[in-house]
Amino acid sequence: MLSTGFGLAWIAVHLLGIVASVMVRMHLGGRFEGLVQAGFLVCLIAVGLTTVIGYHDCLQMWPLSAVTLSAMIVTSVVDFDTTHSLPAET
Repeated sequence: MLSTGFGLAWIAVHLLGIVASVMVRMHLGGRFEGLVQAGFLVCLIAVGLTTVIGYHDCLQMWPLSAVTLSAMIVTSVVDFDTTHSLPAET
């Protein structure tokens, strides 16, 4: 069984990853965009390493790490802004 400290660190890494991916979208074009993007990249690497380590060590929670990693990538790449609609055809 995993130790409590390891479990809490695992949860913290993944929560920081999700928060970082949301922050990248919120600060797009803002004053702190570069700093937020750097933080996102650090979190992306941390979640990626957590996923690989979990897979390598046969931890049962590695698929959740993969889901978090995928959600981070999709959230940072996909444009969810609905104000950019296509012009109406006449």
